[in-house]
Amino acid sequence: MQDLGALKRIDPREFWKSEPAQFSPWLAEHLDLLGEQLGLELTTEGLEQAVGAFSADVVARETTSTRLVVIENQLAATDHDHLGKLLTYASGLGAGVVVWVAPEFRDEHRRALDWLNEVTTEDVAFFGAQVELLRIDDSRPAPNFRIISSPNTWFKTQRGTASEPSPRMIRYQRFFAELLTLLHQKHPNFTRSRTASPQNWIAFSARGAGTYGLTFTQAGQFGCELWVDTGEGSRNKSIFDLLHAQKDAIEAALATPLSWQRLDARRGSRVAQYVEGSIDAGEVRLKELREWGVQRVVEFKRVLSPYLTRILAEAAATPES
Repeated sequence: MQDLGALKRIDPREFWKSEPAQFSPWLAEHLDLLGEQLGLELTTEGLEQAVGAFSADVVARETTSTRLVVIENQLAATDHDHLGKLLTYASGLGAGVVVWVAPEFRDEHRRALDWLNEVTTEDVAFFGAQVELLRIDDSRPAPNFRIISSPNTWFKTQRGTASEPSPRMIRYQRFFAELLTLLHQKHPNFTRSRTASPQNWIAFSARGAGTYGLTFTQAGQFGCELWVDTGEGSRNKSIFDLLHAQKDAIEAALATPLSWQRLDARRGSRVAQYVEGSIDAGEVRLKELREWGVQRVVEFKRVLSPYLTRILAEAAATPES
């Protein structure tokens, strides 16, 4: 009979001695762990972002909707001071997702998050995430997030939003919701996102280089793209130029010509492939577009990610470049 290990919980304060110097930077670098439990795909935007005389711990984006995400974290039990900061940062930055991370939630603070989810529209979501460190016998501690408060999506949907989406936006939302279902069926590890927004595009993180996306254009096309955007215009153009220098190899690997759009008047740049397609097409064509989109966005990531990883690593090693 095999012996089983003993599961032990470790006080996070034994591992992270300082919230601003250690815990916040670690959380910003491991948002995928938190996002997996929230059911969201998150991309870090920055640490200690100023809001008046204060600063938000971690600011991120929900990749699939671009909603701003504000994360307030602490290494002690929740308190009124951090609740006030959470609301101040959320309102000051116009956040669509608000996350409170702590090792212990007082009952009154959990009820406060539940109440906020009840009285706000589905445009805003409040989460409470309890962080803990787990160890089996003498193994290295492993982080774990337990969601103790989250939106009741059904309840919010029934109540409606501040501005109801148009029938066309609802069609976009239904199309991308079905595309996400197909993507999870065929490639379950591609994204943690489970919901689609009423908009003509959907995006997935490109790990610090921007996003991979699928979009309906005004020209009656459906496209798969890499949108290069690190937040710095000159850096974006440098990344695009380095990718473009490998144009022949990239197009050969994807077995198709691509549209290379440097977009000098904009901060970001785009590499894309388009096919004819409109949200107004019949169900047969929409099914074909969903299948094409899933296949192409996975291929884009497979082919382009190694180039982006190498470019970002070389830039980090030589910051003067």
